[in-house]
Amino acid sequence: MKFLKHALVLGAATVAVSANAQFGATSKADLSTEGGKQGIYGTYSPVARNSDANGYVLSFEKILNEGKNGPNVFGGFYSRFDGAGLYQFHYRTYRSEDSGYQLGMLGGDGFGNKNDFQLMYFKELPGQGAKSLSISAMGGLYYETGASKFHPTVAVKASYPLQNGFSLDATAWYLRNNDSNNTLFSVGVGYRF
Repeated sequence: MKFLKHALVLGAATVAVSANAQFGATSKADLSTEGGKQGIYGTYSPVARNSDANGYVLSFEKILNEGKNGPNVFGGFYSRFDGAGLYQFHYRTYRSEDSGYQLGMLGGDGFGNKNDFQLMYFKELPGQGAKSLSISAMGGLYYETGASKFHPTVAVKASYPLQNGFSLDATAWYLRNNDSNNTLFSVGVGYRF
C-alpha cells in the first residue's frame, strides 16, 4: 500500500511538471537544516528527456548563509543528452518568505560551448501539512549569447518528501535557444545532506 501511495505521488508530480521547470530548483523545505542536516540538497534523475533525446541529470544546492527572508543559495546541475553535456550554475536569494530571484549561467556542448544567462523570479506554492508535495514555479528571461537575443523561460519543480531526508523529485523547464523550443524534464530522487 505504501508503494502505491508513492507511485501515485510520483505520477501526480510528473503531470504537474509537464507544464515545464528548472533543474535543481529546490524549496526551503528541501534545504532545511533540521535534524542535523547541513543545508545541502542533491538530486539524481536517471529519467530525463530534452526535446529529442533521453539522458540523466545530477543537481545540487547549498545554503551559503541565512538572509532576512530565507537562505541565499548556490547550486547547479550537469546533464547529458545524446552525447552532449549541459551545465548550469546559479545563485538564488529570497526577497520574501516564499519568493525571490535566481541568476544563472548555462553552458556546455548543447550551447555551442558558449555561456548563456538567465534571470528568473521564483515562487514556492504553499503545501498542506508537514509531509506534503511542494511545488516551486519560476519564470524570467534567458539570454542567448551566440544570437544576442533574450527569450522568455518558465520552470516548475515538484518534490515529495519520503523518509530520512529522501524525496521524489520531478522538474521541467521550457527554454528557447538556437531559434528552437526546448523542453527539459526529469524525474529522480533527492536527498538532504
